[in-house]
Amino acid sequence: MTAALACAPQTAEISSARPEPESAAIRVSGAGGTTDVLMGLADEYSKINSSISFKFFEGSGSSGGVKSVNAKLLDFGAMSRPPKESELETGIEYVPFAEERVAVVTSPDLQIPSLSIEQIRAIFTGEIGNWSAIGGPDEQIRLIIREEDDSNTKIIRAGIIGDAPFSETALVMTREDDAKNALNNATYAIGYLGFSGIIVSALDVHTVSLDGLHPADPDIDYPLASRMLGVAFLPDRGKEFQGFVDFLTDTSAKKLLATYGLLAIK
Repeated sequence: MTAALACAPQTAEISSARPEPESAAIRVSGAGGTTDVLMGLADEYSKINSSISFKFFEGSGSSGGVKSVNAKLLDFGAMSRPPKESELETGIEYVPFAEERVAVVTSPDLQIPSLSIEQIRAIFTGEIGNWSAIGGPDEQIRLIIREEDDSNTKIIRAGIIGDAPFSETALVMTREDDAKNALNNATYAIGYLGFSGIIVSALDVHTVSLDGLHPADPDIDYPLASRMLGVAFLPDRGKEFQGFVDFLTDTSAKKLLATYGLLAIK
């Protein structure tokens, strides 16, 4: 996989040994975490099908991916949630390929193996503002979250804090990559990320077990709902790249997805 810089937006390209026409490149963007996973899958697919290359653009969210597909600026929109009814009405097709758990994480300097759901709720809502309250260092808690429309935030709300407001001191990130970078470089911080993103990006953050349950264990009844990862595309363009669509749900791809900490679709 080689990275390439171009005029905005920034792209990363995966291509075969022999240059292919631009028309043969699958253009992908959308939800940042899903895009990262698709880059790994595309790398593997390129090894068995050298006639197809991929061009990945900076993440624009699930909604942005669908809009760009409909505008024919992208061939595949990476999604971290199922499409809305209004999006399906635009004529897109959607193929889910994995489920991902949401992980509560702390910054690299702060290793707290496990917290209760009640403790996390108190931290996220600002009831607890210093790590010393739960046996940590005497340092103020830095909370890093995503915007309200983000799929991970919706899962955190459903499973932990409900309708309660986040702490007034929370730093809100609008992109998955920004949340990753912030948590990976902060001190005394806590937040949440898609679990596969931690593995794929080789982050130094620490994953916190929730009531002793770790998102890496596929056989547990994890307390947070999983989010669905999938791709949206226009039917005519999907036929042209049907091989990659089939590959996403193939057995070999599922084995690779497991190494990313993703779950097979139930």
